[in-house]
Amino acid sequence: MNIEGKSFKVRVLVVSNHPIFLLGLQDQLKALDPQLNIVGVAHDAASTLERVAELAPEIVLMDLHLHTSSISSIEATSRIKSHFPSAKVIILTADDSVESIISALKAGASGYLLKSVTIVELRDAIYAVLSHGSVLSPSVAQKVLSVMSHPIVKVLTATDREIEILELMALGTSNKGIAKELSLSVRTVEAHVHKVFQKFGVSSRTEAVMAAIRTGIISSPVLDQPA
Repeated sequence: MNIEGKSFKVRVLVVSNHPIFLLGLQDQLKALDPQLNIVGVAHDAASTLERVAELAPEIVLMDLHLHTSSISSIEATSRIKSHFPSAKVIILTADDSVESIISALKAGASGYLLKSVTIVELRDAIYAVLSHGSVLSPSVAQKVLSVMSHPIVKVLTATDREIEILELMALGTSNKGIAKELSLSVRTVEAHVHKVFQKFGVSSRTEAVMAAIRTGIISSPVLDQPA
């Protein structure tokens, strides 16, 4: 396959704990396109980073639900993108829930494909991602588009700074206190708080904090209890 004028073998790491799925995928990809080189497999998300470091794949095909793993595939995806940003992660799953889709994309996945895809569609998705694109199964794309204005999507797109402010708000810290803690001006903090209110569709600090806790953006604060 030729990409941007260059012909080369594409190094692919497959992450799944289903042996039949692994064997079938390897055989089908190899038969369809010899340029797709399955350089290795990982059977759980926790060992995936070691395999990525060892094998330097361009593509990581990641099963979403790896029940034997100590960390989730979402967490593994985030770590891969943090430590090996050139590696492209494509999620392969039967799970088409909005929460899973958004979490995977937020973690840095370049694609989210349902296991109902054909081997040709998977091949095409790999090359699309290598060309700096992103791919979603059609039904997944429709679902994402239909919920772009849904509150949970807005909550899941909270920035790191907004999360810091939400954590301090959860502790009852005033805007002035937040400004001091984060070395910001009070006006900047107020702007962030206003943005959080708009993003979450709420009108109070309490509602914003509760929305963030419910969706897992922040943890419920543990306050010191009197002896």
